[in-house]
Amino acid sequence: MTARTGARRKYARAFSLGMQNGLEYRADFFLNMTSAIFPIFIQIFMWSAIYAKTGEGAMFGYTYAQMIAYTVMASILNRLLRTGFEYEVAEDIKSGGMDKFIIRPISHFPYRLCVFLGQKTVQTGLMSILLLGVAVAVAQLTGLSIGWRQVLGFLPAFLLAFVMN
Repeated sequence: MTARTGARRKYARAFSLGMQNGLEYRADFFLNMTSAIFPIFIQIFMWSAIYAKTGEGAMFGYTYAQMIAYTVMASILNRLLRTGFEYEVAEDIKSGGMDKFIIRPISHFPYRLCVFLGQKTVQTGLMSILLLGVAVAVAQLTGLSIGWRQVLGFLPAFLLAFVMN
């Protein structure tokens, strides 16, 4: 076995452990998603009151339906893009967890990255299905068109936002 193959195995195992960890805490995931609903409802009530008070069909060029669609989609994307990766690294530094990587034949950052990606794979899969369903529902309710050009423009922007975060 070469050193490269051994390194790949270690990081593949870290990714696998991250996925197992992500599946293990399904209740936490669903409670987290439930907690995401409340800010959406607050914004819907707020925008309903604002649009009702103004009596106009559109504000700043956006209809009520478009504003609600934006609110819902932005909330879901916020959940998808949130990483929390930096908190784990900070906790390793604070608690002295970095010292075990000095004596082990595995690097800290690639290990943490693989564990994080494993955990995020489960969440991203479920949230992508939810996002697709909401996008289709929003498109039908608001009359907005979502075509391949919009999807192809969205994917690189989403990936870059994920990397930046």
